[in-house]
Amino acid sequence: MSFLRQKTGDRTRAFIRNEEGSVTLEFLLWFPLVVFLFLAILDFAYAFTLNASMWQQTRVAARAMSMHELSKVEAEQFIRDGLSWSGKNFDVNISETKRTVSVSIKTPYEKAGITNTALRMMSGDWESRVTMLREPV
Repeated sequence: MSFLRQKTGDRTRAFIRNEEGSVTLEFLLWFPLVVFLFLAILDFAYAFTLNASMWQQTRVAARAMSMHELSKVEAEQFIRDGLSWSGKNFDVNISETKRTVSVSIKTPYEKAGITNTALRMMSGDWESRVTMLREPV
């Protein structure tokens, strides 16, 4: 019996000292975190690009309406056409008075990314709002 016990002890010590496969194990442990970070960076980059495009479309539409170049319907269509590359749904709100034009675009955070890996944990909306004085006629 002592021979069997000695052989088992040698195998156990050899197994503990053996480092074969440790790279595979570390890869399996770190891979999900690395993938999550990559997807989160991708989502945030896309979301900030989308937000910049929303601001651009809001400014251009408000400016065109303040100069009497676009009607309310044309401005909304202009905004939707300008943001069509994203494939997202936007709430477009245009209000006008005799002196001002106000244009706002809104979309939820959790739907603003490509994979929505990190953004789905956020609540609220991306919103861009521009108000301009009308040019005299």
